[in-house]
Amino acid sequence: MTKEWRLFLDLSKKHSNDVIVLVCRKAKPIVNSLEWIIKPRRTKIWKNNPSKKCTEKNGFRHFDIVKAKYKTRGVVIGSIRSLKAKRIALRTKFDNKFHIIKQG
Repeated sequence: MTKEWRLFLDLSKKHSNDVIVLVCRKAKPIVNSLEWIIKPRRTKIWKNNPSKKCTEKNGFRHFDIVKAKYKTRGVVIGSIRSLKAKRIALRTKFDNKFHIIKQG
């Protein structure tokens, strides 16, 4: 779909031009901004980053669905987002980083 609109507006094939043609289908826009290149900040695993080294903890792995008892919220259901030494972070319906603190 965007290819036809890009050709109609005589724009080159770039991600930014695809976005422009999705917004302006009928008339050729005047673009006054620069093209931005987005690079990921982290391209390798850091040596001292425990969430990237640890793939399993106490039998749990990333993306496992768990049910946990929490003192203020009661029973919480979510998928494991990160495994660290003192706590596990869950992805729940009310919070993306809900931390469960290790007891004992």
